[in-house]
Parts: sequence; structure tokens; C-alpha cells
Amino acid sequence: MGNIVEVLARFPDLEFKIARGNCDVNEEVLSELRQLSNVECEEILQFEIVSKKFAIAHRVQDLQDIQNAEIYISGHTHIPQVKNIHGKLFLNPGSLMDDGGYFLLDLETLDVQRKLFNENI
Repeated sequence: MGNIVEVLARFPDLEFKIARGNCDVNEEVLSELRQLSNVECEEILQFEIVSKKFAIAHRVQDLQDIQNAEIYISGHTHIPQVKNIHGKLFLNPGSLMDDGGYFLLDLETLDVQRKLFNENI
């Protein structure tokens, strides 16, 4: 796969939001990631895209105090999951490393599709 810093640096016009995971312990790599102008890497991230409020953290428990988001994204369990709880969308896309899976989210309809990297979009 290569060095994550090199991969993300190849896409300067794309913004990457990365929630630091429990195995992300290499401080040198984290420092290099944070120096990229197109990458935001923190324990918990909150941001807005097309009027939708997002909250991202490695563990869903870390998001429990965030009330104003509409879309919550977490990982940790490596088990893909989509839940709608009281009108809030909770996503766990699984693990990129285990099966190459990821989610496509339609921000207008909030429809979620799970894809694999070896599939055509």
C-alpha cells in the first residue's frame, strides 16, 4: 500500500479527515500527516459538508457527548455497520485492511452503499 503520507500527498485537492485509531502510535507518521494541508488528523473530528454535521472518532463511545451531529462515523470493531438511531446515522465502515471495504454516502438521501476496492463504482 505504501506510506500513507505519500499516498495522501498525491491528492492535494481532496480533503481527508482521519480519526486516530488505537494502533496509530507512530508519532513521526502522525506529525507528517498533520503537516499535509489537505489532512486533518485528530482523536475526534467535527465538521460540516453540504449542511450535514459529522462527528468522527475511532470508537463510537468517544462520540457519545456530541449531540449536534447528524452523521457519526467510528471504527474500532472492524465490523461494517449502518444504524439509524432517532434520526441520527451511525456508520462503521469496517476495516480497509481486512477486506478492503468502504462506504459511499449520498449526502442528499443519506443512502449508504458498501463497496470493496476491487469493485467498480
